[in-house]
Amino acid sequence: MQRCKVLQRSDGKGYIVFDSNSLQVFQFSGTSDQLGAACIRAVDKAKPAQAALHEDVKRCETLTVMLTNACNLNCKYCYFHFHPSEEFERIDTEAIISAYKKLLEHFADGVEYIQFFGGEPLLHFPVIQEVTEQIISHAKDTGVLCPRFGINTNGLLLKKEVMDFFQAHNFFVRISIDGTEENSAMRVNYQDKASYSELVKVIKWVKNNYPDFPSLYEMVCQTL
Repeated sequence: MQRCKVLQRSDGKGYIVFDSNSLQVFQFSGTSDQLGAACIRAVDKAKPAQAALHEDVKRCETLTVMLTNACNLNCKYCYFHFHPSEEFERIDTEAIISAYKKLLEHFADGVEYIQFFGGEPLLHFPVIQEVTEQIISHAKDTGVLCPRFGINTNGLLLKKEVMDFFQAHNFFVRISIDGTEENSAMRVNYQDKASYSELVKVIKWVKNNYPDFPSLYEMVCQTL
């Protein structure tokens, strides 16, 4: 999998470089034949942030679990479009738990927050359930800090089973939405059908049935 993803700006004046390791975005105004060098500079620029761990840091602030590249939407602006040969359906529970325990070898005071990310992580909700329950059980058995849990989702797969689980385990849910219906025209499924009206129905259902549930709505800006 390539580390840097490149998008041409909608106004034709340069490119956007996304470093998937550091989750940082860089703007580049040069020509297309200079992009390779730009990506290298972007990676080098991100290294200090990644190297900010010190020996006296005993707690990991956030562990992001990239659960899958797959998604139920095909948003036209998405920087995470992969060639089919580079897609992975999901990471299994055992691999995630193994990585979590390995992380604890370096952070004796545990992990503050675990975030499930994608693609669309709710495509594999059973894995989220298994990982959450195993980590909670591990925390009880070992006395290590039990993390808080959260998820980034497009919201379309939220339903009673999912919301009941999130509420029971104090999940923080971040739902992506692009504001108005007009602004959301590029958020389409694989049949090129807009998803806005469907998401609005889901959000209203969540608010009506889980009025005290904390959630955050995140907008993607399409004009740079």
